[in-house]
This record gives sequence, structure tokens and C-alpha cells, in this order.
Amino acid sequence: MVSYLASIGINPVRVVGDFHYYLSPLRDENHPSFRIERSRNKWTDFGIELKRKSFLDFIMAYRNIDIKEAVRQLNNQEIRPAAYIRSADLRLEPMPEPLKVKVFKDSMLQSAALLCYLQLRNIDLEIASHYCREVNFNIKGKNYYGIGFRNDSGRFEIRSPYMKAAENKQITTINNCATMVRVFEGFFDFLTFMTLHKNNPPHSNYVILHCAHLMRRKETQDFLALHDKVFLFLDNDPTGEKYTHEAISADGKRYEDRRFQYATHADLNEWAVDKAADVLRKKKWSQDNR
Repeated sequence: MVSYLASIGINPVRVVGDFHYYLSPLRDENHPSFRIERSRNKWTDFGIELKRKSFLDFIMAYRNIDIKEAVRQLNNQEIRPAAYIRSADLRLEPMPEPLKVKVFKDSMLQSAALLCYLQLRNIDLEIASHYCREVNFNIKGKNYYGIGFRNDSGRFEIRSPYMKAAENKQITTINNCATMVRVFEGFFDFLTFMTLHKNNPPHSNYVILHCAHLMRRKETQDFLALHDKVFLFLDNDPTGEKYTHEAISADGKRYEDRRFQYATHADLNEWAVDKAADVLRKKKWSQDNR
């Protein structure tokens, strides 16, 4: 996505780690609210609430065409995605190094903006307050704040409406002395699961990877090996598919893919957000048509 936009003369207004922010190519605006997560090649337009869409979705919206026509243009190379663009055609910055994050304060969640963000992501605030902290942190001399989730090193994985950051990449394990364990790629997916099961939480241990690649780490495998059953809730993307397939191929009796619960969405949280929005739309339609 970043390469394709550069090839048609659209460049980011700012870059924060893996996130590239643009003035939306889909509409007129003065403040950048179009974001690309480069490592996952997903885009979000916050101004019109289009979230984590694919390259094909962008072509359809940008050119105002349907999926059949978009596929035809791609097959005929009328549109050249990043895979077809010669490096000589572009002058792109390399992938940024991981940001050096220094948390200098953590406290209970209280920021109205962060609480609103959690509600927009369909996370129960009581659940969030139990597992998360509000953190103030510094990157390159600038101070920020966000939602912090501790990993096993005691440091924080951080999220806000505008940024993902981490003091260091380490998994989080939650040991409730259970014989089964549930594995989530991100802590928002874990918080979503706990929200969905708030009134009847299963007796389970948990692993939050914070990055799918940590599935292969020794500490992850050592913890998973302690359990009779491992339920995998990874993302519906090539990386999530890779590690899910790898685990099940190694031990199909212990590992189980649970992504069928949100097969039409990128992850569990996105599914829950869309499901909640559908309920509200149906409720409004019902009220309007009484």
C-alpha cells in the first residue's frame, strides 16, 4: 500500500513507527486520518470508519469500481500494486527501526480519550481496568500516553487511537492453574474475549503474544507445553495462518484453530466491533420502522 500510493504521488504526512498517516485519498480533509499499517499492508480511514481494509478494498473505493472490475484491472496490470513496481520507479524510506520507548509513569485508566477508545473497540471498561494501565511514555524526546498491558518482563505493550508501541517485545502469560490455554495475537483480542465472557469466564490459562512471530520463542513453547489443549486465536492474515498451520501440523491433537469464530474478519476484536455495530443498526432500524 505504501509503495502503491507513492507510485501515484500520494505520500504520508507523518510516519510513526509502522504507521503511515495520510490526508485521505478518498475524500477532502485538512488533518491526516487515513492510516496504513505497513507491516500488515492494511489501511484505515477513520473519517469514514473504514477499518483495516485490504489493497483490493482501496482500489475499489479509490476508483469507484466493483470487485469484479478491480480484479480485472489487476489481472491486466492496469493497476500495478507494490509487487509489480520496479524499485527504480520509487524512492521509499526503508522500514523504520523499532521505536525506543521509555515509560516514565503508569497509573489507573482515567483519560477520557482512552476510555472512549476502549468503548469504541467494544472493550468492557471494568475488564480493561483490571488488566491495563494508563502509561505515559517518551519517544525521541516527545511525551505520549496510551493503554499499557504488561508483558512477562514487567514492561508494557502500548496502544492508543494513533499509535502502537512497546518497551520491548515479550509475551504475556496468565496462569490460572488450568490444563488448557488460549493464545491471542494481541491484547485487544484477549480483552475482547474476556469482555464476551465477562459473566462466565472459562477456567483457562492465557498467552498474549503481542507479535505472532513470538509464537516460536522458547518461553512461549515451554509454557504451551504444560497444557493438554491449546486454542489458537491468531489473526486472519498470512502470518496468523502460517503459525496456526505450523502448530496444528506439529500436534493436531493438542492444538485447535478457533478462528472460525471470526472467519470473516481480520481478528476477534474487529469481529466484535462489527457485531456490536450490527446490533445497533438493527435496533435503530426497528425503532425507525415502528
